[in-house]
Amino acid sequence: MPPTSSRLIHTFDVFLQDDIYPQVWQNTGLCEEKIRALALSAWYANNWQAPHDTLDMISATTGEPSRREAIRVLSGSWGVTSHDEAVSTIQSLVRGMHAPDYELVHPLVLEAVEAEGPRPLPLPRDNPNPARKRHHDLLEAAARHRDVSESYYVMAYESWLQAIKLGACSHMSGPLPAQIRAWDQARAVFVVRASVTAGYLAVEEGWELALATLEQARLYHRNWAQFGRSFVTGYTFWCARGDLAEASAASVIRQEDIQMLFLAPLSPWRALELHAGAPSLPWTPAHDPAPQAYVVAG
Repeated sequence: MPPTSSRLIHTFDVFLQDDIYPQVWQNTGLCEEKIRALALSAWYANNWQAPHDTLDMISATTGEPSRREAIRVLSGSWGVTSHDEAVSTIQSLVRGMHAPDYELVHPLVLEAVEAEGPRPLPLPRDNPNPARKRHHDLLEAAARHRDVSESYYVMAYESWLQAIKLGACSHMSGPLPAQIRAWDQARAVFVVRASVTAGYLAVEEGWELALATLEQARLYHRNWAQFGRSFVTGYTFWCARGDLAEASAASVIRQEDIQMLFLAPLSPWRALELHAGAPSLPWTPAHDPAPQAYVVAG
């Protein structure tokens, strides 16, 4: 196991929340690799006001969230009520839960947009362009092969096509990423942390799963900037199956939250790079170097 980083110098044994965006540290002395693994779920940690350097999500200062809240969220949002269900869900996320759907659908959607242009969408049965019919046939065949509902991928395709044509992704400059693995990987580490908090996973098993997820994340992302873009795109893809106006607004907020992880001085994404020895972010001259000392809770 790598030694505790000499760069993570804890200068004060007091609790501090960053003025830009709440960042909670507990001064636990974790090694760099474990902090990187937890940083995959940094958005969830901030949302829950949970520490960036403890596997469970309960802050020693605020006492939130409670074990009861972790149990409630795991049951209500994930259907997880036991150790085996927690492990199964985490493994599904690491393998890819929504990411494989996107990787199948997204290239076809880009082809359809190029063929049809950005004009408002006709209904598929009224569409004179044969590309959409060909795509539907491919997606129905894929659904049969993967033993899911025949309309499953077609619905994902149509939702994502509408999302792109109607501007739900317009706040994300540049081409959309080819994969959204970060969306699944971030949630995998969140479920690990919530399951440890709930008592469904032992700490040792939780670390094993979190560190395995980190290794998967490194296969797909060079830095936190790529990871963050993949995460927001995945979130938007997931939201697009519902109300597109709400999906677009929610995606803008999620993008702003991720941007704060690039900017907040106490963010774990500024503390450590995703790959040891590589730039953590594509810094510009306007950025100061990543801070070397962090004020954390004792």
